[in-house]
Amino acid sequence: MKKFTNSSMDYFEALGQKESSGRYNVVNRYGYAGKYQMGDSR
Repeated sequence: MKKFTNSSMDYFEALGQKESSGRYNVVNRYGYAGKYQMGDSR
């Protein structure tokens, strides 16, 4: 299993903050859910 480096952890933390303010219970106007706002491709 590949380990995350500090820089990749920082990236995902910044991504989560940008997409959902770090909240897992968010659903945006396009229906994408979670901290990283990911969903099915359209």
